[in-house]
Amino acid sequence: MKFPLFIIFLLISININAFDLPESYNTDINHIYEVSPVRDQKGLGSCWAFAPCGSMEACAIKKYGKAQILSPLNIVNKNPYPNLSIYKGGNYDKTMAYLFQLIGPVEEKYDPYKPPYSSPKTQPSPCGYSEDVYILSDDLGGFDEEELNSVKMAVGIYGGVVVSYFDDERNYYSSDRKNYFCPYTNHSNHQIVIIGWDDSYSKKHFRHYPKKDGAFLAKGSWGTKINKGFVWVSYEDANLSNAVCYTYSKVEDVPYKNILSYVKSSAVDTYFYPKSRDVYGKVLYNNIGCEIKALRAYIPEKSECKVMLYVDDILKYEDTKEMNWGGYRTFYLDSPVKVEKNNKVAFVIRFTGKDKYGTLPVEMPDNEYRAVLKKRCNFVSWNGRDWKEAPYNIGVGILY
Repeated sequence: MKFPLFIIFLLISININAFDLPESYNTDINHIYEVSPVRDQKGLGSCWAFAPCGSMEACAIKKYGKAQILSPLNIVNKNPYPNLSIYKGGNYDKTMAYLFQLIGPVEEKYDPYKPPYSSPKTQPSPCGYSEDVYILSDDLGGFDEEELNSVKMAVGIYGGVVVSYFDDERNYYSSDRKNYFCPYTNHSNHQIVIIGWDDSYSKKHFRHYPKKDGAFLAKGSWGTKINKGFVWVSYEDANLSNAVCYTYSKVEDVPYKNILSYVKSSAVDTYFYPKSRDVYGKVLYNNIGCEIKALRAYIPEKSECKVMLYVDDILKYEDTKEMNWGGYRTFYLDSPVKVEKNNKVAFVIRFTGKDKYGTLPVEMPDNEYRAVLKKRCNFVSWNGRDWKEAPYNIGVGILY
């Protein structure tokens, strides 16, 4: 079954359970469609870079009919986070920071995954951009029904969804059936790309029996020697988490090439006021002199999001959307807004919590990244009128 393109827009705002999903999708490993070739991470700690490449490549096939093979090594070596290594592992925060800043992705042929695993000094030009990233599930402990259906829908629309799980083949992998199910909560230590599902996949196929039938078909990054590089994972695996869908558009299909953002890592934390469902952020830009094509913002969680662009205190653009998932989103302006260096530009964003207070994505320093506050440029408010300087950079950017 293929999904019509209009659902892409519905996916952003409508409850995922309102759609009737097929019982199975893309399940025959001998005839896998709209999925890029399986690759091999060579036993190194780079699954977290291979998996997002697989998700974007699948999206490219869905959108253009052909995949561009992307460089996982570039995600690691050119990442805004310092001191990353293909030997150390990583997570989606690092990938989002790299994509948010328009550093990549780049084609594999310009930064190939081979010894000595070093990237060229001059960064290759991106071949495309991930305009929106959807975090469909961020909690440990497996998927609930809504998360399960969200993953399926995103796979059907975009081609592939990255998930984390606890990989312990010795205890939970069935070498006969080439499938995996761990019933016990543990930590996540590996990422794969979900590319299909089967609601009727028998629970009796697994080494340990889950309560119900049903499994995802996932693409790994261990090469093709075992089951052509694919594995079945039970819907009920206790450690499925961090389900992230990365979209993809070719460079020539987007009107911008640069981003201005004070956030360099991903917006890893949130700022909130527990007495208000609304929280506002305002970011000021001076002396920029450009033609603004779009706005970009990190989305911390389920909320209503309103973005506003002001030039010399005059409202030039506003848009409001319901956000069912975190990640980041790109908002295209109705028409480009040209600003001179003497213009004062403000990007204002409001988050309204759906069932609690609103949360504002901010860049907090942690043990991996030393965030540097851009002073007198980041402000926070609970009502959109009374502002005070924020202690952290707010997770937004201007695209031009």
